[in-house]
This record gives sequence, C-alpha cells and structure tokens, in this order.
Amino acid sequence: GETLSAMRFGARASRIKNKARINIAEDPVELKRMLQLAQADLGELRGHCRRLQAEVAAFQAAGTLPAQSVPASLGQKLSGGTLQSLTAKKLCIWGLLPALVCPLKRAIMRDPVVAGDGYSYERT
Repeated sequence: GETLSAMRFGARASRIKNKARINIAEDPVELKRMLQLAQADLGELRGHCRRLQAEVAAFQAAGTLPAQSVPASLGQKLSGGTLQSLTAKKLCIWGLLPALVCPLKRAIMRDPVVAGDGYSYERT
C-alpha cells in the first residue's frame, strides 16, 4: 500500500508542467549591434547625468556667486546679494516651470487637478 502522503505527492507532481527552452547562441553581428545600442544608451544617460550635475552645481553656486563672474554692466546695476537672489529665483522658476504648465493648454495652471493618468491639468 501507498500512504496518503505519497498519493498527495503524486497528485501534485502530475500537475507540474515543464516548458523546454532552447539555448540559442546569439549571432556575433547581433551581439555587436546590441552592444552598440547599449553603449549609445549609456552615453545618453551619462550626458543626462552631466546636465543634472551641472544644474545641481548651479543651484548650489547661486548662493555663493562670485562678483567677478558678473558682467560689468550688470554688476553696476545690481548688488551681489540682489544678483544672487535673482539668479537663484530664476533657476528655481526654470526648474519648476514644466510642472506648472498644463500639457494641453500650454499655459501656467491656475487651478490644477491631478487626473487618473498621474499628470496635472488645468481644471475646465
């Protein structure tokens, strides 16, 4: 006689379905193409990373902008503290602007709502 646990094991084992897969060696030309695509993606991501690092550095430098980097005509009109605050404000506005513009109306949202797709739109 078979035991009850052996019968249960047999029932479970009979429900297992395996799917065979063939290990295919990729063509060297295809592998080189895939490598070039990956390298292009990596280059694009590195460029994006450099732009973000420059933006972070600009935000950090906005509080400590040296006066000698300011053009003489602008430096005469604004004091260092005023210029720094204007620069910081301008960088902040440019960073936030895409989030403030309605993608449909292409205007700054006055009464934004978040739709089911996760985007913000102007209430109509």
